[in-house]
Amino acid sequence: MKRILFFIFVLSIPFIFTSCAQKTQKSVKESAFSAQQLVYALVTDLSPNIRDVISEHETVVIPDFVNTSNYQNKSQLGFLLSSMVKNIAISRYNLEVREVALRQNFAIGPGGFNTLSRNPSTLSKDIGEARYALVGTYSFTDVKMHVFLQIIDVYSGNVISTSQKETKLVDTILKLEGIYQTNQPVIYEPIVL
Repeated sequence: MKRILFFIFVLSIPFIFTSCAQKTQKSVKESAFSAQQLVYALVTDLSPNIRDVISEHETVVIPDFVNTSNYQNKSQLGFLLSSMVKNIAISRYNLEVREVALRQNFAIGPGGFNTLSRNPSTLSKDIGEARYALVGTYSFTDVKMHVFLQIIDVYSGNVISTSQKETKLVDTILKLEGIYQTNQPVIYEPIVL
């Protein structure tokens, strides 16, 4: 009888340890991504410069974040990140945010942040009284996502200040970007209110 109990005990040990190992591997793959913490850290790095450059109740332009691999925003990720920056700009810094349709008014490309109008009166109409823009970009490596936020003088194109953070590339980020398992992008058109 003792031999049978010992035999059952020995056989059950591998099953116990392998089930624990599988759960640990799954939890690492599905680790959490906090966009809110990432954006808060980006804005906090810019905080002294925001206070020095931009006055309270001043209007700023905040377009959607774009992926630096193609300088377009056709995913939920860029829309989510910019929405969080807008929320912090309004609630923490008492700024007025001017929402613009990026492709209609501005272009972000290899050459930087560009206005799509040569006519200053058209530019003034589109962005209102905004002199500064908080412009965000992001890029991917094999294991990380790098996110950048810059304060840019809209009229001169000068970068006043910049902040950069990185986070581990997890499934949630890939889903928001529209790239998941098949590496085929899913195109989302963000709504500009």
